[in-house]
Amino acid sequence: MESDLPQRYSYKSISRLPFPIERIESAVTFAPKENGTQIAFESQFRLVGILKFAECLFSKLAKKGDGDNFDTSKRLLEGS
Repeated sequence: MESDLPQRYSYKSISRLPFPIERIESAVTFAPKENGTQIAFESQFRLVGILKFAECLFSKLAKKGDGDNFDTSKRLLEGS
């Protein structure tokens, strides 16, 4: 894990993750925006073996899941 709080933190796996992900690296960046904070999230991953052909599908699923997670966090933090 690397950290430059409160602006950015990042992390990567250092050992093999549970199936089907072989490796993952992610970073979250925070920036002031009007009356709040803008969050940018980047993530790269590699799938194991035969599933590598499905990386595009997994990427779309992960993007939706991560977006939902950030929407939920925002709602909880803002109390709305």
